[in-house]
Amino acid sequence: KNNIWFGTYRNGLYRFNTAQNKFDHWQNTSDNPNLLSANFITSVIEDQNSNIWIATYAGLDKFIPQQTDKPFKRIISDFNNPIWYLTKSSFIENTIWMGALNGLFNFDPVNEKLLKISLPEKDALQFANSVSSVAEEHYRNEKILWVGTFGGLVQINLTTGLEKRLKKKKKGDSEIVSNQIHDLIVDRSGVVWLATENGLNSQKRSKFNLVASENKLSDILQHLSGKNVRAVTQTTDKSIWFGTDAGLFGINNKTENSSLNQNSELQSLNIWSLLSGSSNNLW
Repeated sequence: KNNIWFGTYRNGLYRFNTAQNKFDHWQNTSDNPNLLSANFITSVIEDQNSNIWIATYAGLDKFIPQQTDKPFKRIISDFNNPIWYLTKSSFIENTIWMGALNGLFNFDPVNEKLLKISLPEKDALQFANSVSSVAEEHYRNEKILWVGTFGGLVQINLTTGLEKRLKKKKKGDSEIVSNQIHDLIVDRSGVVWLATENGLNSQKRSKFNLVASENKLSDILQHLSGKNVRAVTQTTDKSIWFGTDAGLFGINNKTENSSLNQNSELQSLNIWSLLSGSSNNLW
């Protein structure tokens, strides 16, 4: 409670207590090399029982605050399968979707059990099994799982069992602008947004639109085409935000007449991650 967690690149884990205005910091050092599984933190999540889980380039750790001298329990240790993404499932009780170098996993945080989920056409492209992001969608009483990989976009219908992979074609028109997908969300109007190394995609049920050419928003997102978009999220006021290697962009209160704005103070930043907070706060 009242804590904000920050995972860093090579510098371990930080926790900021907003009530006390205080930082705590944990990292592996020569004096304590086994504190965390690795200092490269890729994702932090709180489960439904208020447990904190930390994904790293070497596995999965569980935070146990009662053990002050060694507050992290190593749950998964695998230097050959970095974990890149964690998100709680609203479809399946006691489930965390885990994206890793070697695939998509269903993790049960109560029993600490791991189940690998098979992906379609995983051998069609290099890194096609590497999962960067996951989003869930309810559509016409069906449960849809969208899986971003470094080999295109996977759609899994958990209700019917149907699944498919959308890929960037070498020649001709493609439904997605890049096979390397960094992040994805389903916004409150049901549009799927893809953040890729080559710009943006949006999806409205029937097919994907290349935001740079076909979508109604194309005139305001044209200059994001070809840019490395690393993160996407939506705040409570329905604004959509994009983190790129050229700073932060946003569409305020997304409508047909919306305009794209760039945050002038963050133009020099390479933004890797975005998180929507309360009262339209953006981290």
